[in-house]
Amino acid sequence: PIWGRSSLHLAVQTGSVEALRLFFRHAASSINVVDQQGRNLLHYAVTAGHVNLVEILRLKGIQPEAADGMGMTPLHYAVECHHLDMVRQLLQLGASPQATNHQGQTPLHLAVGLKGRAECVALLLNMGKAAVDVKDNEGLTPLALTALGGGDDAMVQILLQRGASLHVCDDAGRNLCHLLAMSSSGDRENGDAENG
Repeated sequence: PIWGRSSLHLAVQTGSVEALRLFFRHAASSINVVDQQGRNLLHYAVTAGHVNLVEILRLKGIQPEAADGMGMTPLHYAVECHHLDMVRQLLQLGASPQATNHQGQTPLHLAVGLKGRAECVALLLNMGKAAVDVKDNEGLTPLALTALGGGDDAMVQILLQRGASLHVCDDAGRNLCHLLAMSSSGDRENGDAENG
């Protein structure tokens, strides 16, 4: 293994369908092999954007819910990498938009934390039926994260249309109005100190 990656990881990362088929035909390699960070072959296919490999891996029995050492599922990575076709395909395969990483963040939390991801947010909510008011480990909902990030209007509209609450408070007792005020003044740390 190179840096904890098997030959199968490298074949998937490079997108080699033929190498992958050859491995499965002639080697006794496990579909569930992971690298040092706990990432499996599907994590590699997703981050490299190889949509064509996802179906091959699924047919071999790979689990779309497998989390790596940070609790990140392939769907988390597809959102983070902004691979919309991959997000769509993983949702069709049954990947859960409710899965949380070690920070308590769902793929929706990641999508709203990145500018220009309104289409991804809509996919997670409409196709994946993502929970709109789920809190991360800091008690922040996707709408609260959007507010802290400067309030991307398209994302705010999508979240509100899907029933996001304006009244949910984070773990420090701050509601959306508090967070918007802090965001516009660039004063998140001060708000934390005042509430801590």
